[in-house]
Amino acid sequence: MPPVSKRCYYTTGDELTQKRVQNPLVASPLSSRFWACMIVVAILAAGCRVNPSLLSSTTTAENLPSIRLLFEPDAQREPLLDLINSAKRSIRLETDLLDDKEIIDPLVAAKSRGVDVRVILEAEPSGFPIGNKPAMDELLKGNVSVKTGNPAFKQTHAKTIVADNRVAAIFTVSQTQPAFVGFRSFVVIDSNPSDVAEITRVLDSDWNRSPATLSVSDLVWGPGQSRTRLLGLIDGAQRTIDIEAEQLQDNQIVEQLKAAVQRGVTVRLIMSPIQTGIDENLAAQDKLTKGGIQLRFLKNPEVHGTLIIADQARGFVGSQDLTAVSLDSYRDLGIELHDPVTVRGMTLNFTSDWNASK
Repeated sequence: MPPVSKRCYYTTGDELTQKRVQNPLVASPLSSRFWACMIVVAILAAGCRVNPSLLSSTTTAENLPSIRLLFEPDAQREPLLDLINSAKRSIRLETDLLDDKEIIDPLVAAKSRGVDVRVILEAEPSGFPIGNKPAMDELLKGNVSVKTGNPAFKQTHAKTIVADNRVAAIFTVSQTQPAFVGFRSFVVIDSNPSDVAEITRVLDSDWNRSPATLSVSDLVWGPGQSRTRLLGLIDGAQRTIDIEAEQLQDNQIVEQLKAAVQRGVTVRLIMSPIQTGIDENLAAQDKLTKGGIQLRFLKNPEVHGTLIIADQARGFVGSQDLTAVSLDSYRDLGIELHDPVTVRGMTLNFTSDWNASK
C-alpha cells in the first residue's frame, strides 16, 4: 500500500485558515510569489507534501479576490468548519450526503446564534439506504431550515457552501466522517464576488425549485454545462492531460481521451481500486489502457471527485463524476482554474499522487 504523505500543511494569505505561514511581503504579488516558491523548495527538501493553497493566488494588500485550492485529507474539516463558524448572517449548504456530527452540530450552533442557515440534501443518495434522514432530523430539531434537492435533477450531487454571501467552498466529496480521514478529494475556497454571487443565486433557485440564470464563465454547473465544458478542456489539450477521478465510465470521455493520445497528447489517469462489489470502471479502464492512456491506482487515500489538468496550464475541480448520468442528469458544481500558481500547485500534487500510485 503506498504510504500516505507526511502531514505538512502550509498555507498563505487566507483569513479562513488557522494553520498558515504569514507572508510579510503580501503587498507585492511578485515578492509574495517569490517567497512562496522559496517555502515550497524548503518543504520539498524536507520530504513533505506541498499543499496547493501555498501556490494559490493570494489576497494582496488591495484585498483582491482569491481562489485557493486544498487537498483532503490534509485539510480535514477545517475549511468547512471555518466557514460555518465564521458566518454572521447566512449559510447556504447543498450536498448529496451529510452524516458527520462534527459538521451537523456547528450548523445547529450557527442557527442558535442567529445565522440564517439553509441546507439542501439529496433525497435518495446513491448507495446509502438510510440516506440523509438522520441528518435532516438533527437539523430540523435544531430549527435549521432543510429541504431535499430539486426534483428537476436526477440527483443533487453538488457539494458547496456559501457563508454571508462573501465566500464559498466547492467540494468534491460528501460531508461524511470518512471523507475527512481517508479520501483524496479537492476543495476550492472561492471569494471571487461574481462566483460567490452566482453560487448563492443557484442555491436559492434550487431551494425555490426555480430555474437558475448562469453567467459566470469559470463555474461549471451540471446538468447542462458539465459534458460540454469537460470535453472542451480535453479537446483543447496539446501536450498533456492529467486526471484524478473516482469514476470514469462515459463513452464519449473515453473516446476523446483516446483521440488525445492519437494526436500526441500524454494522458495520465489516477483512480482507486474498488474495495468491494463490482467495479463499474473496469470496462472503460480496459479501453483507455488499450488506447494508450497511462493508468495507475492510488489505494490510500482513495480518490473521490474529479480533477483535470490540461497542458499544466488549465485545471478543473468538481463534484462531477465522469459518467453519463452525472454529466447529463445531476446537479453538480465544478470550477475551471487558470491562475498559473494554482495550476502549478495542482500539478505538483498530482505528481505526488502519481508517484505514490501503482
